[in-house]
Amino acid sequence: MICRHVLKDFNPDNFDYFNDYQNTLNWLRHTNPKSSVIGILETGYEKYLKPVPKSVADARKDQTRAFVESIRGGDSLMPRECDTNLNDSCRDLIKAMGQEGEAWLGKVNLYGKNRTVEGGGEGSDPIWLWDGSQVCNFDCSFAIPCDDEQLRQMILDRDRSEYTGTADDYDIVKAIHDRIEELGGHFLIWS
Repeated sequence: MICRHVLKDFNPDNFDYFNDYQNTLNWLRHTNPKSSVIGILETGYEKYLKPVPKSVADARKDQTRAFVESIRGGDSLMPRECDTNLNDSCRDLIKAMGQEGEAWLGKVNLYGKNRTVEGGGEGSDPIWLWDGSQVCNFDCSFAIPCDDEQLRQMILDRDRSEYTGTADDYDIVKAIHDRIEELGGHFLIWS
């Protein structure tokens, strides 16, 4: 009866289906671990299973957990090099923001072609709307829920200004980070 319920009206795009499927499979494993139905359910449907979308709060907790685990697994107070879990947690956070509204990605430190024309670059925008495509490691350093001209201007002003030392630069970067937090943004920690 339950097997028929799970398999009828199969819709892989329905996230509730994923929960029903997983609950039924877990129930069968618990109540009748030798059932042949388990093998049928476990094979052939994996390609249709999608994870239940995370909230931004849950994605943020997962990112923090991945960061701590990466530090614990390394040999210094830095995240492990090329930590897939940490990098994927950043992508999950971006996806969660996009599902709940918009995800605007940005860079605080501009290098090469991303620098302003005055800084020797092409003058590309330091903040852009995420279009749903794959985000590569280190492509961005923060995600905010809305576009913000003030933040954009702060990043561009920092790039245009003459570097006068770490103390002055620290104050500018701290102001940029404070603005990101004011907007409800999140910092992305890549490895």
